[in-house]
This record gives sequence, C-alpha cells and structure tokens, in this order.
Amino acid sequence: MADVALMLGSKEVGRLYYEKAGSRIKISASCPYEEGKIYRVYVSSSGKGDDTYLGIMMPEGKRFVIRKEISAAVWPEMKDLKAYIQCSGFHEETDMPLPFSFDHFASLEAFDGESITEMDKLFKASGGLRADFRNKRYYAVEGRPGMEMPVSGLFCLLTYMEYRSKGYWVLCVDENGDPSAAL
Repeated sequence: MADVALMLGSKEVGRLYYEKAGSRIKISASCPYEEGKIYRVYVSSSGKGDDTYLGIMMPEGKRFVIRKEISAAVWPEMKDLKAYIQCSGFHEETDMPLPFSFDHFASLEAFDGESITEMDKLFKASGGLRADFRNKRYYAVEGRPGMEMPVSGLFCLLTYMEYRSKGYWVLCVDENGDPSAAL
C-alpha cells in the first residue's frame, strides 16, 4: 500500500493510503476532527485541473475518516500524486469565487521567510492576505468598490467578493507569476 501526505492548505494533517486491486483503487485517509467543518478530499497528479474528487470525510470519534473504492480509470497518474482537503463550514457560504475556504488566507507576514515577489510586496503594503492553492497564489485585500488602495491599478484583474460582512478584492496568480481574473 502506498501513501501520500494529506494536505489542508500548506499543512500536512494526515496521510492518504491507496492500493490498486485489479480495476479498483482502495483508498483510506484520516485526520483530526474539526467541529463544524466539512472536509472534501481530492487527489491530483499535476495540480493543473486533473483533480479527482474522492468524497466527504466522515467523523469517527476525534478523527475525520474516508474509506472507499473507486475505479482505477478515474484515478490520476501515480507520479507526483498529491492529496488535499477542501474545508468549509456547515451552512457556510461557499466562498465563491474561491476554490477553497476563505479561512485558508493568512497574513502576508506569515510568508516572510519565503521568496517575496513584487505582488507580495504590493498586497503586503495594503494589509493583504495570501493563500497558496493548487500551484496558484491568491491574494485578498479588504476594501469596497470605489476605495483607493495600492492595488487599485490592478482593478481589471481583481474580483470583488464579500465574506462575513466584509468586502475583499481578490487576485489569482498562476505558477508563472501571471495575474489572472479567472479564479
């Protein structure tokens, strides 16, 4: 049986185990239980849209668990396999247009030890947030339409959204550093 790290944002929270059995793949994974949250599990071999949805983890004691078999035909290539959790709360807004929960964002101060890009500097100057997800970097800064802020020059690439009664401007940057309006 092989295994890969099970990631929640940039943190490893468990392991996903998988084994080919004929035309089926047996999978199992567990991680610590978080009350009021829904954990959806995905696997990917490239992080470029080939994600396979495995299902929702169910609570068992103090753990979230998933055990199932799926067709080997829908399983991604084994090379560079990654497993990750998309987390959301019960009755929580889906945080659209984001492909992850807004709670994945962290202050740019948390990324100070990493290589800092010009976009990091710009959003940091605005008190912005950052989240890395599926080979893309997402930035968010609190604001409302019409407000002047250092990121205003990117207005045609920013997507406006509201979360918990606050307005945010969000930008997605791909693995090549190119900003995109498509979240």
